[in-house]
Amino acid sequence: MFGKFVKAGVAIVVILLAVILVRTFMPAQQQSEGQAYAFAPDEARVTQLMVGAVRYKTISYGRDKPTSGKQLIAFHGYLAEQFPLVHANLRREVVNDYSLLYTWAGSDSTQKPVILLGHLDVVPVIPGTEDDWSHPPFAGHVADGFIWGRGTLDNKVNIIGILEAAENMLKAGLQPERTIYFGFGHDEEQGGLEGALEISKLLESRNVQAEFLIDEGGLITGGVVPGVDVPLAIIAPAEKGIVTLELTARGAGGHSSVPPNQSSIGILAAAIAALEANQFPRDFSHTQTFLEAVADEMPLSSRMVMKNLWLFKPVVMSALADDPQSQAGMRTTTAATVIAGGIKANVLPIDASAKVNFRILPGETPETVLARVIDVINDERVNVNFDGSGQMGMAPSPVSKMEGFGWNALTSAIRDTAAPQRVLVTPRLLVAATDSRHYRNLTPNHYRFTYMALPMGDLGSIHGTNERIGVATLTDTVRFFHRLMSGL
Repeated sequence: MFGKFVKAGVAIVVILLAVILVRTFMPAQQQSEGQAYAFAPDEARVTQLMVGAVRYKTISYGRDKPTSGKQLIAFHGYLAEQFPLVHANLRREVVNDYSLLYTWAGSDSTQKPVILLGHLDVVPVIPGTEDDWSHPPFAGHVADGFIWGRGTLDNKVNIIGILEAAENMLKAGLQPERTIYFGFGHDEEQGGLEGALEISKLLESRNVQAEFLIDEGGLITGGVVPGVDVPLAIIAPAEKGIVTLELTARGAGGHSSVPPNQSSIGILAAAIAALEANQFPRDFSHTQTFLEAVADEMPLSSRMVMKNLWLFKPVVMSALADDPQSQAGMRTTTAATVIAGGIKANVLPIDASAKVNFRILPGETPETVLARVIDVINDERVNVNFDGSGQMGMAPSPVSKMEGFGWNALTSAIRDTAAPQRVLVTPRLLVAATDSRHYRNLTPNHYRFTYMALPMGDLGSIHGTNERIGVATLTDTVRFFHRLMSGL
């Protein structure tokens, strides 16, 4: 009898190993090679276009401060001057004073249109850090093969890339079959409520239903996954939602010499500590899709694990537990960002408040986040409400399908622009928020990607110090949009 159990055990192990090996060597997805795209923009002109664009301080300071209106209007004039064929042949509309909507009518009105997005505004430079920049952030210096300045990556690269590609197409007498809309919001860095949202409403009032939409969010980079040497073209088919909750605790006040067991600050601190100690549960599905997409390029041992996540998922989740970037892709994140309370060291505060920002994983909503926060804090002395400063909540996006016309048009354009270099196209959840969230009623197919090849070390300059874009990178962005629109 014992021998039968041993034989059965051996048979199970053999079958298990066979399944693991078969899955390890079975290709995860078809990664076709691109065909080199011959179009070559004028590199000197492209460089000077960005140099000029950077010099406009189209800064979004925050929802409680005015927009840089004069700079935005001046930037409009710069674009009209630099792209005369676009402005002569496309319909241009100014939306809500500062945003721009261009309509490029296609030759076949029976086909659904396509929407390409970018944003005109940039984040400010943190006061006191100006001298940390190698070159002034709004001077548009060209040095070491780069154009330096705030907005080069986020997101004037899209503005220049799209318009210069269109300018060159018009010069060559090319017209897309599908109508293409260029939507350039002016307040993406403040939530897009006055820019992208208003453009979207205008298109919706005209009954526009698009085939697909492309916005910022993904890019081409390397070094993301250890052992994978092929550059990754990361497309975000979904993005997290966002909500900020305000926590308020009230105490009796009085003299600090006779304190209660907990002041309002103590009550509030306990509530924040409870939230940080009880993080939202993890959902591995989005990370799994990404890892499986790159598994074929991994060394054999890692490939065996990633191609058999049905067995090794707990091991991988444990290994990623201390990596903040990985955790951001697996759960709704909790970040206490603002706290206030008290006026003097010897006076007990009456009110104490804090703001906690949550980036919401698909499957949750602002309402479910609120309910869970109240449950975790479990203290009637703490009031929890949606913050009223403009970030009252946006649910996470649906996950766009990774097949069909839009996905194929995008991935083909990526591969052809990169050729003869090989890139690995892979989906990954975007943990930030973009203007695309305001266009959900116009198309279910949202793909967040800008063709710019950045090393991992340069990603920190987005919203940071020494933001810059390579001249060759910007030229490839133009090539990509030219290839994409030529196929529409």
